[in-house]
Amino acid sequence: GKKIVDSQEATSEKCLMASVDPPWISAPQTLIHKIFTSSDQFEKEIKRTFLQKIIDSGSSIPHLTEASPSKTLVRHVCMVQDVLDQEIYVKQFSARNAQNEEYKGLSKYSDSPIIPEGFTVDYNSVNQDSRLVYYCVPIPGQTPWTMRSKKEVTHHVVNSHACKKRSFPEDMDTTQDDGILKRNKDLDSTVKTEIEEKPVVGLNKVLPTDVGCCCVTLLYDIKDNLSPYKINDIVEIVGIVERIDPASHEIEEETDVGKFPPSAVIPRLHCLQIKKITHLNPKITTLSDSVTKTIQDGIPDSRRELLDILRSCFLGDPLVAEYVLLHLVSYIYARCDDVMALGKFSLNLSKAPATAEFREVVMTLFTKICEKVMMYPLTIANLNSSTMIPKKDYNKNRLLSGILQLSSGTHVVLDETLMDEGQLIPNGIENLKSLGNLISWQKLTYDFGFNYNLEFLYDVKVLILSEGKSLLPSDVHIPIVDYTESPDYKAILAVLNADEELWTKLRNYLTVVRHLNFCEPSAEIQDMIEKNFVEERKKNPEEVTSDTLHRLLVTARLFALSHGHPSLTKHDWEKAIALERDRVRRLG
Repeated sequence: GKKIVDSQEATSEKCLMASVDPPWISAPQTLIHKIFTSSDQFEKEIKRTFLQKIIDSGSSIPHLTEASPSKTLVRHVCMVQDVLDQEIYVKQFSARNAQNEEYKGLSKYSDSPIIPEGFTVDYNSVNQDSRLVYYCVPIPGQTPWTMRSKKEVTHHVVNSHACKKRSFPEDMDTTQDDGILKRNKDLDSTVKTEIEEKPVVGLNKVLPTDVGCCCVTLLYDIKDNLSPYKINDIVEIVGIVERIDPASHEIEEETDVGKFPPSAVIPRLHCLQIKKITHLNPKITTLSDSVTKTIQDGIPDSRRELLDILRSCFLGDPLVAEYVLLHLVSYIYARCDDVMALGKFSLNLSKAPATAEFREVVMTLFTKICEKVMMYPLTIANLNSSTMIPKKDYNKNRLLSGILQLSSGTHVVLDETLMDEGQLIPNGIENLKSLGNLISWQKLTYDFGFNYNLEFLYDVKVLILSEGKSLLPSDVHIPIVDYTESPDYKAILAVLNADEELWTKLRNYLTVVRHLNFCEPSAEIQDMIEKNFVEERKKNPEEVTSDTLHRLLVTARLFALSHGHPSLTKHDWEKAIALERDRVRRLG
């Protein structure tokens, strides 16, 4: 007969967890089964019950880690790395014992349902349904201050060795099992995934330094068989984690999902609630009017304090500090004919010191203030060896990640001061083109083979550090002027690593101004801008172009946002003109 999960082992696991978490967290399947047997509308009731408990619990639901016990409720914030084919699963079943007593079970939200001892499943009674399958990875470049219950990570600096993606080894059994009503046994010991400088084989993380769990997420009750979430979306999932020891049961057949390492390495997460999230600031759980009002009142002080820090990091240069602040605030607010990304503000800072001390200051700054950041040393070796664009592997039915598979809001710092002499091979040339397309159009084409490539829209902020003008395009180029003569990098780093209360204030400031509801300028302001542009173009028709107007409009908009203004004012426009004049004058 079929062997089933030992109910005594499951009971002991519940007892171990009961002293820490309430039963609905430590043993959610017990509550699900209770609702299933007591309500005709059990599916709606399960959703309603858990949704209310999730709301009431606040942040008490533990985050998914390598140590999370199987069959417990967890919370997980991650990025959708791949959307897989739908999976057929057994939703309900009946089982009988020797006395012909019937046991009805719900195997939704589980791949290894607990069946009373002595009962055998009646396979003619099973009721099947379909569920969506996502492969989720740690958020690429996520900085330590945004993380909860996770190990702190080192700087997300990509090097030529770490960029080489590895596929599954030939001797690894990567067949994904559904484990439904088969010979299963829960793991008795904690399953750990080793996290080193190099990625664990088969995990398919985007950046080698990303810390956190990968998981296969199962989404139920889908409407119209359409996926509500897309590749590269950031989502928060509350669900039941399940790990099945591949050595403890026989795999009878493959599912129609792709091939993965066993769930002992990559857990399966049965989703009870999922939502897309727009920011990772743990201090701001909601952008309600009352929360934003408190932070908005302190915007003048926050802006001034952040400018002081930026000025000290960039050799005392006040003009560069202003432009870096606008760069930090920027985001894409619209697309013109699905081609031009409006609001992007890529920045090239030339005459940047080619020193390790300056690079450390810049990376420390961005790690302290940004939610997600990746620093890429732009060298010939890196360009030639990196895998930047995701590529579909049809043998494993997986999208293999590239280092440019990034979520919206990520800061990419390209360090061109390290560029050396050498020859680019075809892969290096393609990588350089990809970086150029990302900067210019905020879109990348993923390689799905068979002459079928799919375009993905982006919203990432790109900062280029270079000695001369960068070989890559940018929206704004400004040379750094050293106002310090001899910068004290140790003192700057000491300031950056102190006063966590100030950093919290500055992070909240950036989060709020980036999410302000910004209105179109009034008719009066629009008329003023039009007249001003016509006058300037008459004076200098060769240099004042439509691109000049677009850059001024974006600069003025970002300047207004950085002050917390809900719309463009006359002062914002005049200040943008003054900034651009100073910048152009510096370019000579």
